[in-house]
Amino acid sequence: VQGQSGPIQVSFGDGPFPAFNGAWPKIFENLGHKLTGDPMSGVAKGAFCGPGSIDPTTRARSHAGVAYYNEEVAKRPNLRVVTEILVEKILLEKDGGKDAIATGVLYCAKDGVQKTVSAKREVILAAGSIKTPHLLELSGIGNSTLLKSHGITTIIENSNVGENLQEHGFVPFSWEAAEGQATA
Repeated sequence: VQGQSGPIQVSFGDGPFPAFNGAWPKIFENLGHKLTGDPMSGVAKGAFCGPGSIDPTTRARSHAGVAYYNEEVAKRPNLRVVTEILVEKILLEKDGGKDAIATGVLYCAKDGVQKTVSAKREVILAAGSIKTPHLLELSGIGNSTLLKSHGITTIIENSNVGENLQEHGFVPFSWEAAEGQATA
């Protein structure tokens, strides 16, 4: 484990998995595929079991919502959390040159009504590896040929937006447990 003092709790959990977590790398080692390097460094090769964002004490999922958003934070006068909305695009204004300034967002509320909210200082876009480029493109930032084909006016030409995604692969698997064996 790289760190032990951050707000997001990380552990390997308990239940039936500790035996599996130990056996999995050994199986591959016996097949000639020994783990090289620290798995948490990003440069390891071989099979390993990664930790999960599970609080080892409570066994509950640990996430940003419980780690950063607490009663004290909720009382901040400059913070308003809005749920059950879907951001449709970032509102942009050209600054006279090649750049544009994000002035707010257009969103759709649960009732289906479109609304806007203006930014006083800045717009922070943190919608994940799929939705972030999608929102940029819907807002007019991206490959002009692609945007034009969808009827979107290009505000900033950037052919890299929405391209070259490299995500971590995930290979799900299942196995049949012996009678009486603990399972998740």
